Amino acid sequence: MDEVDKALWQELYSNCRLSYQYLADKLDLTANAVRKRIDRE
Repeated sequence: MDEVDKALWQELYSNCRLSYQYLADKLDLTANAVRKRIDRE
């Protein structure tokens, strides 16, 4: 788990209904990259 994963899970912990696109914009990733990181866990 890297720093991006930690930031992603912190965002989801605070609000688990955030969209992939919102998370991608916040973390400077693509929505597909966010989805893959979530599915990986």
